[in-house]
Amino acid sequence: MSVAGPTVACMALLDPSPAAIRMVRCPDWASVCAGVDAYLDSFVHDPFVLPTVVVPGAAHRRALSQHLASRPTDPQHKIRAGIDMVTLGQLRRRCEQACLGVDPDDDPWRLPAMTMHIAQLAQAHLDSGEDSATDWFALARHYLQGASGTETDRPGRVIAFADSFASLISGYRRHRPDLLLDWDEHRDVDALGRPLSDQDRWQANLWRELTHSLRPWIHPAAREDRLREALDDPDPSARQHLPSRLGVVGLDGFVPDERRFLTTMSARIPLTIWQLGFGSDGPGESALRARYGSVRDELWHRAQALPDVRIDRPGTGPSGRPATVLAALQDDIRSGHGPGDPRAADESLQIHLSHGVDRQVEVLRELLCDLFDTHRDLQPRDVAVVCTDIRRYAPLLEADFQPADTPDAHPGHALRARVAGPAAEQPNQVLELLVGLFGLPVSRATGQDLVDLCSLPPVAARFGFDEDGLAGLPELLARAEVRWGVDGSQRARRGLSGVRQSTWVAGVDRLLAGLVMADEPPARLDTVVPVEHLDAGDADLIGGLAEFVSRMRMHLLEFAQPCGMAQWRTRILDAIADLTDPDVAEQWQVNHIAQELDRLSAGAGTGSTALSAADISAMLRRLLRPSLGRADFGTGSLVMCGLGDIQALGHRVIVLLGIDDEHFPPRVAHDHDDLLARPTVSSGRVDADARARQQFLDAVLSAGEQLIVIGRGADQLTGERLPLPVVLADLIGAAPVRDESGDDSGDGAHRGSPSDSALIRRHSLQPHDATNFLGSGRHQPFSFDRQALAGAESLAGPHPKAPARWWQVTARVPVSGGPDPDEALDVDQLTAFYRDPVGAWFGATFGFTPRNQDPVLSPALPLAADGLTDYVVGSRMLEATLSGQPRERIDSAVLLSGAVPPGTLGATQLMNLWPTVQAMAARIGDFRASSEGAARHAEIEVALPHSLVSGQFQLFDDRLLDHHFATVKAKYLVPAWIRLVAATAGGLPVREFVLVTRDKEVHLAPPPQQVATRILRQLVEMRRRGLREFLPLPLATAWTYARAQHAHTSGSDRITSNAYRREGRYSALWGDYLDLDWRALTALPADPDDPITASESRFKNLARWLMDPLLDAMAADDQAGAWR
Repeated sequence: MSVAGPTVACMALLDPSPAAIRMVRCPDWASVCAGVDAYLDSFVHDPFVLPTVVVPGAAHRRALSQHLASRPTDPQHKIRAGIDMVTLGQLRRRCEQACLGVDPDDDPWRLPAMTMHIAQLAQAHLDSGEDSATDWFALARHYLQGASGTETDRPGRVIAFADSFASLISGYRRHRPDLLLDWDEHRDVDALGRPLSDQDRWQANLWRELTHSLRPWIHPAAREDRLREALDDPDPSARQHLPSRLGVVGLDGFVPDERRFLTTMSARIPLTIWQLGFGSDGPGESALRARYGSVRDELWHRAQALPDVRIDRPGTGPSGRPATVLAALQDDIRSGHGPGDPRAADESLQIHLSHGVDRQVEVLRELLCDLFDTHRDLQPRDVAVVCTDIRRYAPLLEADFQPADTPDAHPGHALRARVAGPAAEQPNQVLELLVGLFGLPVSRATGQDLVDLCSLPPVAARFGFDEDGLAGLPELLARAEVRWGVDGSQRARRGLSGVRQSTWVAGVDRLLAGLVMADEPPARLDTVVPVEHLDAGDADLIGGLAEFVSRMRMHLLEFAQPCGMAQWRTRILDAIADLTDPDVAEQWQVNHIAQELDRLSAGAGTGSTALSAADISAMLRRLLRPSLGRADFGTGSLVMCGLGDIQALGHRVIVLLGIDDEHFPPRVAHDHDDLLARPTVSSGRVDADARARQQFLDAVLSAGEQLIVIGRGADQLTGERLPLPVVLADLIGAAPVRDESGDDSGDGAHRGSPSDSALIRRHSLQPHDATNFLGSGRHQPFSFDRQALAGAESLAGPHPKAPARWWQVTARVPVSGGPDPDEALDVDQLTAFYRDPVGAWFGATFGFTPRNQDPVLSPALPLAADGLTDYVVGSRMLEATLSGQPRERIDSAVLLSGAVPPGTLGATQLMNLWPTVQAMAARIGDFRASSEGAARHAEIEVALPHSLVSGQFQLFDDRLLDHHFATVKAKYLVPAWIRLVAATAGGLPVREFVLVTRDKEVHLAPPPQQVATRILRQLVEMRRRGLREFLPLPLATAWTYARAQHAHTSGSDRITSNAYRREGRYSALWGDYLDLDWRALTALPADPDDPITASESRFKNLARWLMDPLLDAMAADDQAGAWR
């Protein structure tokens, strides 16, 4: 078979046939319905004949059915029932099954099954290892294997390559079936009939291998001839499955493959096509039709040149002068005239320009509410919202229109509206789990990845992870030093053999050991170092985590071995059963995967080539691609759908949403291997740009009473006005509307700028802008948002005195959880409050304490020491040394914990810490050894007004002792001082409090008992107040200020302000939540109820009250302090 030239092959609408095809030009959908109605009248005399009508899609099927059902049932209008409405693809599959025995469920030429067969052929070529000058697969092999010649460089490319080639074949079959038939005959030509180039010849060879491997199945490009032969059989039974007549509804014509099929059918049965068109043969003077209606105009131009196609043009009655701007615009488009006499703008055609997609949806909601409020006879089914990108707008549409039962909800939530067609579907979380599992071996497998997998609802249900457990899981994994890698073998594949710590398995082992072993450091079980101080309440969470990681690892080891598709099906279903437990409502997720695996397994056959996990991962990711949602048209609701879903269907009001130059018309990139996308090739395909333009024009023509266009006219970040989208400029240029300057000449050369058209209304960035409620210029108010109205009224009203800050408003407000008037207070509670007074107040008032936003789980192994790591590791080493553990055991335990870098880096870090650890341990040991015998435990009770303070102390001789592997800071000194004051007030014979730190040894002398009792009473009272009101007492800043004042340091304010800014950088509360700079903090007035009121600044008073006695205690270590 020879390949026809591009002009002949692509210009023919339908191939010539013995029987003529009747094509009816229908200017609108109502004309299509009328034609189908007349067609069905011929079937009423034979109730046993099933009328067949081919429709473009689900929405058109529903619209046609509802039109037929709504007809009156008088004798002139018969009842319509028993009508077979199918798509062209469904009719073709019926004929192929009846005449050729091709079962659609078993057809290996379906796209998923064909992909698997191509993948097997590609894998077989890779396994064969051919690499010579005559190897036609060499180019594809280089793509699949990379420079190294192994698949490990490019995992998963076999399936991706097969999927791409299957899509190419599908496109060739639909648009140039003759090309595939030529390849069958070993004529390796391209779409222009020229010999294939060397870089494209692999396509023809792979095609022939594919057809050979799938014999005796007939490939789709050859089925048309076989179908024609079967229908030409003299036996009448060969045609008994055909309808007696066939009616077809056409929108934008048919691709060549569909044309061949319709030609075959028209030679055996009468065929009528109701094809949408315009009233005239060409665009004439209508620039909008010439630019946006070229698809349909070219279709009719080609149809008129065919001798065997009879075209009917139903007559239309005389029409008067259009009453509205929209009607005049539609009349100009259909007749091919330019803009008629300009008229004043009216509500029939509106253009609304806003900002980003979220604001556009808000404007849509207001406009719809106004429509239904103004036109009380308007029903939801009379309105259609058509989006240029429904997947982009669907989540926002669902959020702004879903039902809400709050009292101040926007009335738009009460509209009966729903997203139909390819809307956002519920994600398949079981499939997400599988994709995550297959991606672990080729990814870093971080601790956050483990948290994400555990958080999937099917996994959480299987292993008992509740909401609280999942919230605490990141902290547990961080304590176990989980960073990246499932196990040591994955680390080895990354070049880190022997580095097992900080993997998932190592972290889980540490958590399990921490549940059963003592907290005394550094306990160790072989190479496992337990996590210390675990809560027994986390046992169930840790057990479920360990079970999940164990099962997952078992399946990952199994996935690492390539196998055939049938075995992969068993593996994947076993993994789903082991790792998930979806409830009844979510069982569809498992069923969906099982169904797809069954199809792929059946398509691959029993002797399929072994596929790797990377190939299966690519296949699963293909299943995650967005797919068309379930058809949901004609339910009586206001429909929101894509631009082509309801193409040409008439509605009283059409709303076009999402018009901007960035997304409309869409840009589509073609596959470089696509022979039909090469320059100078006319394939007959309608590109996405032209199709979208035609759909836009159809939407304009489908609006019965009003057309509302919503687009982007300003930047959503800066508010800067953007150039008018080209589509809207063309629409305004075609509309016969008088411009604002009053020029009604009708000459486009004298018209004003489209951006100044009276059709345009520009909207504000914020919904609470006053113009939304007061109107502006010729535009009336249009907002129905009560909450936004309250905001606008607040902005427009008189500006009162600046309100108090939030932390001042909540001051002195009793809250639940605060201290009782007569309470028993432990010393530990008192010290906990003064470590962070403002944090304690915040937690008691709001129920939570702000934390810094630093990530909890680090995705990388530690490579260098920092201050926090030194503190954590040094503290462990110090405690282990004080407990009598040998240095070698301590080093081994710390290295195995994963807290320090592996290998030499970690050993060097420990070596640098050991001098400080040993020095601190020796000094602490000296103090402990000075005690006669063991440490003495003592208890106190101090009766104060409205409080009873109690506490337990450990005395070494007459000394209190504490240590921290850190530099001296206020958060260590203040608790030590409070414990010393409480012990003294309780009558314990304490000589001093010794605080051992990295940089110094601090000795605190106790005050006299009477003074200690007074200080303790003040501490308790200020704690009681501090849990109810905001105390401006940042601890580190107060310590710096008091020290500077105590030492009479010059520039104390500058030093203290620097300390305050530094504290704000490390505290989420002081840095992010409290809007207090240094001047505002020191400007807070003194409180007469505070213990000290010497300064006008309350901060300074509180700082001196808390820190001055502490500084005196430090000075009194060498000489008697002057206690106030």
